[in-house]
Amino acid sequence: MKYCHNAKSKALNGFTLIELLTVISIIAILASMMLPALASAKKKMQIKKAETEIKNLVGAINQYYATYSRWPASTEAAASTTKDCPDFTYGTVGIGGGVIAGTCNPMPVIRNANNIGNSVKNSASYQAPNAEVIAILRDVEYARGNPFNDRLNQNHSKNPQKLVFLDAPMVDYMQTGPLQKPRPGIGPDGVYRDPWGNPYIITLDMNYDDQCIDAFYGLPEVSANPQTPGKGFNGLYEAENKRYAVRSGVMVWSFGPDGKISTTAKALEGVNKDNVLSWK
Repeated sequence: MKYCHNAKSKALNGFTLIELLTVISIIAILASMMLPALASAKKKMQIKKAETEIKNLVGAINQYYATYSRWPASTEAAASTTKDCPDFTYGTVGIGGGVIAGTCNPMPVIRNANNIGNSVKNSASYQAPNAEVIAILRDVEYARGNPFNDRLNQNHSKNPQKLVFLDAPMVDYMQTGPLQKPRPGIGPDGVYRDPWGNPYIITLDMNYDDQCIDAFYGLPEVSANPQTPGKGFNGLYEAENKRYAVRSGVMVWSFGPDGKISTTAKALEGVNKDNVLSWK
């Protein structure tokens, strides 16, 4: 009877140290197997969210055009267009922080270019982030995303009917150490950012010729398809001066999950492959 009592006491005392370590090891192995699947699922959800936000943004811009027969752009943006650069790209110039949320990669430089060149770093006379477009669509008088043009919609001059075309979340910034990491949504600077914290790039057909030439995707280095002369990747085609265009009044796109772009890679290759495009 004494032996049975000791066995019963041992059972009530629970697992031995070896048994506990075994269970912990099994849990760790299962967790490590699940993490890639969870990360992949999260990535797919973020891509889907970006696609939805881009679709809504394009829809809002087209609704504005249907209402006012013009694009939601500042007077300065419209005046900066030239024969060589007939459309305007709202890029990354004028955005603070210097890094991209989540990836901490250097911010890709997207400038409205006034020449044909081999780089998106060539400047036109005026540069601005998408805060101008967002302010007009939301009927905000002050576009804080651009300190040089913070009164672009003063007295509702760009949206006289005071209509709200875009419904998107407003967010605050969060700090992590010395790096400022913007969050998805419309930040305090008025810039609309994708699920990875990167600004949406917007190009508008400012010469109203029913085609759009983006500062990045208009480059032959990115969009020219050597297998199909005259036709580019993602439905683009060769327009004037060997630049590539799309049959649309507006182009909106995101850097995608990796937060990177490159003029040395084709549109479907390398870091450009995961970009989320409105015309794709």
